[in-house]
Amino acid sequence: DDKLSGPCAEFIFMFEDTLHRGWTDERLQRRVCDLVTRPASESPRRRCTTIFAHSMGSLALAGALQSGLCALGEATAWYSVGAPWEGTEAAEALPELCGDSPPTDRGP
Repeated sequence: DDKLSGPCAEFIFMFEDTLHRGWTDERLQRRVCDLVTRPASESPRRRCTTIFAHSMGSLALAGALQSGLCALGEATAWYSVGAPWEGTEAAEALPELCGDSPPTDRGP
């Protein structure tokens, strides 16, 4: 095993449009599930998977798990870094920043 990769044979990264899709978006949560539960030659229960999630990625995975869109195998480790589990101070400033103007739909 390589010192940097450990027992991992491959690395997979996810890049999604989180500007227009919040962590509660079902399409985003399904995409997260597709990534972390993708088929392997081993049984999903026995497959060793390590997930590193940052910020909103952790919220999207947690939301997908909570809503039952997917489940993690017994040999899965999940490391969450910088997740706003208790919200973010920026959210408190939004009314002042946005004023009384209604939100605009900038989505695709």
